[in-house]
Order: sequence, then structure tokens, then C-alpha cells
Amino acid sequence: MAPEIETIKEIVGKAYQVNNLELLVSKRGILNEPRSAAIYLRRQLRRSGFDEICKAFQMRWYSSASSAIERMKNELSKNKEMSLGVEKIKLEIFKEKSQTKA
Repeated sequence: MAPEIETIKEIVGKAYQVNNLELLVSKRGILNEPRSAAIYLRRQLRRSGFDEICKAFQMRWYSSASSAIERMKNELSKNKEMSLGVEKIKLEIFKEKSQTKA
């Protein structure tokens, strides 16, 4: 069973020390790493469609969600530190999920 979106947002927010509102803020041309990480993890862990992602992150266009995911994939392939950070968040999400099931 996939982790809930609220769990993903909560754990990403804690990891980056931002609140949920900051995960909804988009600035054209500027990487909002916490937001991009949450969107990327939503797609990776839940296999969410772009319509669900757009709704969860208050995006108007599917292309915005797709671009955020591709930008994050590209950044993760170049930035080892960021990649390790996202992997750590992913492990925390799975840990939370397993505790919730028990």
C-alpha cells in the first residue's frame, strides 16, 4: 500500500524545515527543492497521475507537474547530496508507513 500524500508532505516538510504551505508555492524558473522533492516522491511512491499531483500541489497544468518531476530527476542525477537527502526522506516515509500499519 502506498503512503498517504499527507504523510509524504509532512515528512518532506520536516526534512526541509518548511511548512505545508511552502510546499504549494511555485516560483517560475527557481527550484523549490522541498516542493519538487514532495512532487517527485508522490509520483515515485504512489504512482500518482498528473491530475492527482496537480490537485495535491495546487497546480493548473499537467505539464507543470511533469516538468517538476523531470527537473528533480535531472537534479538528483547531478547532485549526490540532494540524492542522498531524498533517499533518506524516502526511508523515513517507509518507516512511518510501517509504524502506521502495526
